[in-house]
Amino acid sequence: MVRERSGVVVAGASDDTGNLGVTALNRSILAALHHHRPDLEITVFDFGQGERVDTCRVGDTEVAVRRCAHRPGRRYWRSDNLSTARALARVGPRVGPAASLARARACLDIGGGDSFTDLYGPQRFAFIAALRRLALGVGTPLVLLPQTYGPFRSPRRRAEASRIVRAATQCWARDRRSFEALTDLVGDAFDPARHRLGVDVAFALPPRRPADAVLEALGAWSEPGTVGLNVSGLVYNDPRARERYGHRLDYRVVVDELVRRLLAEGIPRLLLVPHVHAAPGEIESDRTACEAVRDAVDPSGRRIRIAPDLDADEIKWVISRLEWFCGTRMHATIAALSSGVPTATIAYSLKALGVFESCDAGDHVADARELDENEALEVVLASFARRHERELVATAAERQRRRALDQMADILEVVG
Repeated sequence: MVRERSGVVVAGASDDTGNLGVTALNRSILAALHHHRPDLEITVFDFGQGERVDTCRVGDTEVAVRRCAHRPGRRYWRSDNLSTARALARVGPRVGPAASLARARACLDIGGGDSFTDLYGPQRFAFIAALRRLALGVGTPLVLLPQTYGPFRSPRRRAEASRIVRAATQCWARDRRSFEALTDLVGDAFDPARHRLGVDVAFALPPRRPADAVLEALGAWSEPGTVGLNVSGLVYNDPRARERYGHRLDYRVVVDELVRRLLAEGIPRLLLVPHVHAAPGEIESDRTACEAVRDAVDPSGRRIRIAPDLDADEIKWVISRLEWFCGTRMHATIAALSSGVPTATIAYSLKALGVFESCDAGDHVADARELDENEALEVVLASFARRHERELVATAAERQRRRALDQMADILEVVG
């Protein structure tokens, strides 16, 4: 007897990576699914061990989930290895992630929001593509949640991405520029019912107030008047970042000078906000980058403080209290924009502009690939000068929040 499929798999949004942007996607997807279908069975693919029953706190709600481990790499003896699961599924037995996919009515895959590209190297693209091929291989409808598509440096990987989006049941882009890239990938298979323009799901992330002890430690830095800055360790800590991402400017020079200029403007407090937690000294570590900025500009720490390591919804609450925010990590800026905080970004790739344009804030984007140091500082400081335009930002934020919730209702109609 064939077992009836039930529930959904949520992929590409594991909450155990240390990247608060990916955690924000996880919590936002769970919040939207629970909002529309509180009884829906949800399996989250993560990097834990085996299959487990768990709950995730989303705002003030506990959402029941089943967790299923999945991994890339060459440890082929593991049942959670995607290559092993895919090979076994071809000949019959379905184990680990293949079994979870085969039980589900759909796989909702967001690919970390921006990882369906070879910009971050061939290994990450291979991992994202392998999971999507596995879902298609076991006959599970694949829905690509709102995300960025590309860019692709390799024609071979671009062709593979094209095959995947053509085979998917539905594909959503998170902004108009990403939608244009999706349309290009789909080519003559474009179908307006299957290929949709949406918004980033994190616009609907519910904020959560941190514990009293955290707020006491932050003190005045969680009060109105504080300005916030996210520094990306991925770019700041990497001596080859300029070459790797094709930047015209030196990111370290821009960030350090921006902090000096903000302090010279007389701001009372600057809160540096890490959005990726990694071991000290690792290139990905935002905290390592923030410490370097503080030590270079204000070693006494009198006017600069670094936010503690919090969960994605808690750091959104902290960001929502700021007078103005500038960030490089995409979902740090979305936490600000979706809270109605006037926001700028020093963007290291194309993904930022489309999201900011969707909030009528395209002129607050300093593109590191296009501008030199002085030009980027001019854009960011012009945004800072307009920090009192909160009503315009709040209107756009509410519009995007409603769209983020409404699009999940459309997606669930496809799931059935």
